[in-house]
Amino acid sequence: MKNHLTPLLVLMAIHPVLAQNGGDNRSNFQLQIRQTTETIQIDGDPGEQSWQTAEATDTFWLNAPRDEVKATRMTTVKMLYDDKNLYISAVLYGENDFVIQTLKRDADFESSDAFGVIIDPVGQKSVGYAFGVNVGGAQADALVSAAQGVFVESTDGSWDARWYAAVRQRADGWSLEMAIPFKSLRFKAGQTTWGINFWRVDRQHNESHVWAKVPVQFDPLDLGFTGTLVWEQAPDRVGGNVSLTPYALTSFTKDYTRKTDDSDFDFGGEAKVGLTPTLNLDLTVNPDFSHVEVDQQVTNLSRFNIFFPERRQFFLENADIYTNFAAFPDAPFFSRRIGLDPAGQKSPFCTAPG
Repeated sequence: MKNHLTPLLVLMAIHPVLAQNGGDNRSNFQLQIRQTTETIQIDGDPGEQSWQTAEATDTFWLNAPRDEVKATRMTTVKMLYDDKNLYISAVLYGENDFVIQTLKRDADFESSDAFGVIIDPVGQKSVGYAFGVNVGGAQADALVSAAQGVFVESTDGSWDARWYAAVRQRADGWSLEMAIPFKSLRFKAGQTTWGINFWRVDRQHNESHVWAKVPVQFDPLDLGFTGTLVWEQAPDRVGGNVSLTPYALTSFTKDYTRKTDDSDFDFGGEAKVGLTPTLNLDLTVNPDFSHVEVDQQVTNLSRFNIFFPERRQFFLENADIYTNFAAFPDAPFFSRRIGLDPAGQKSPFCTAPG
């Protein structure tokens, strides 16, 4: 019995220490963001005058393959904002023998030299947004939650937002610029501090760098270890946060044997309305979801069901509230079954496909 208790006591002793270190990041790692009236061109070269006066941070730490050591290759990050956008510039110094594995959006972010930012606008360490770009210019974004577990993913790459990025390769490394519209974020008006962290994937040396320290056993996207973004003046919400995804389908069939024609037309769509920073109104009319990315083909030779991850935007946000209560197949709610009966056939009681 004693041997079983020892690892448990060690874990109980380590957890408060890690939680305390994560809380210290908010006070130990702070970056001031200033407002600009200058037009920022997103071309990968932070040459505007506003960038020259912006506060910079260049102290990054290793997250992998070890932590508690400063990164040997320097990364400089600056931030600005105006009435509509949040701007980020970074210069990543090092050799220019870049590693670029893919140019596909939302592909494997860790396989190439890349830079990313995680933003926690509400500051509750529960939901955040991640934006990243690799040295080839391929963008990736994800919705990040505090969900943890073997069957629960804390990052949802199916989430997409409108934002802009550009990169430029240099002799001493590469640089980038990002513009993230405030409409793509959910935040409280008047809040002067946000949670934030930056990370760099240095694939040439198989290293991961972070601005606010993150222990090696945790992912750089962990919301519990973010630093603090201090606003010169708290941003205001920009208009209504409304996202529309309409669709229209048409078909025409001609039977030359019977000399008959047949045509069909259908339309519908979905809407997402941000009522508050933590509350959404989701609407759908005649849902079709034909624009959703197809599932990966899997050959199932077992007697167990395959649970494909949800990809429809209508069901994505806050989905972790349900999946975090239990493991598949015992989760209390699995949205992919909507529109299907237990046999996998379309249900007459719900027209939404599963």
